[in-house]
Formats: sequence, structure tokens, C-alpha cells
Amino acid sequence: MRRLAHGMVFFITLISPFIWSVNPDPVACVNSLETNFFEPHLVNKAFSSYQIPQALWTPLTQSLATNSLSVPDRMKKRTEGMVPNPIEYPLQKEQTAAILKEVLFEVFLETMRQYQVNERPTADFVFDYIFSNQRAAWSHCFGNQKTEASF
Repeated sequence: MRRLAHGMVFFITLISPFIWSVNPDPVACVNSLETNFFEPHLVNKAFSSYQIPQALWTPLTQSLATNSLSVPDRMKKRTEGMVPNPIEYPLQKEQTAAILKEVLFEVFLETMRQYQVNERPTADFVFDYIFSNQRAAWSHCFGNQKTEASF
């Protein structure tokens, strides 16, 4: 019996990382996306693909990192009057995903406008490029939701 119990403990210890990687804490996952969505290497790759002047890459990337810190507060403000609140327990993934994408897009456009890179088609394409390259992280948090660009 003792051997069986020891075997179960070993099995549970062995499998727990897989359980956590398949079912992440949804709130922690969303919090990470809120502030880490605009990864510098990915943003620079998008800027390169859409001919954003290279002299603007560093200031834009730094501003996006700084401005991303406002995303959690923007999410709270955007959802404060909703009943039930989609970002509170239990997290409503589909609604939260849609709102988060809108807020991230707003932050992105505001940042681009600060540097006079405000041509909508280009900004839309750059954001879509970043979003499509963040699809794995997005799916990890929200599942395979249909969160198409509707901007």
C-alpha cells in the first residue's frame, strides 16, 4: 500500500506541470497579455515589414512598453459597469478577449499617433501582424476564440 501511495505522489508530481501548462490561471494569463503583448522584437519585425522608419522603432517600442502599463486600468474602466463583469471570476473568455483586443489596439494607435505614424491602413496592418504573431499566447489564455480584427 505504501508503495502504491509513493507511486501516486510521483505520478502527480510528474504530471502537474502538464496540467498547469494546459490550463493556465486565466486571470494571470490575461494580466500578462495586458502588459507584455507588444514584445519589442515582434514589434520591430512588424515595423520592418511595413516600412516604418527605423529611426522611430526604439522610441515607438519604448512608448508601447510604457503605454501598455495602462491596459489593466483601461480594462477595469471599460468593464466596471458590466454585470457580470467579464474580467472578474469567473472570467468570461470571449468577452474579455474582445475587450482586450480593442484596448490594445487603442493603446497602439495612440502610441503611433504620438510619433505621427497615424496612417490607418498601415497602423491596422502593423497591429494585425503583431496580433497574428501573438496568436499562440492569445490561444493559450482564451482558447481558439474567433477574435478577428474589426477595426
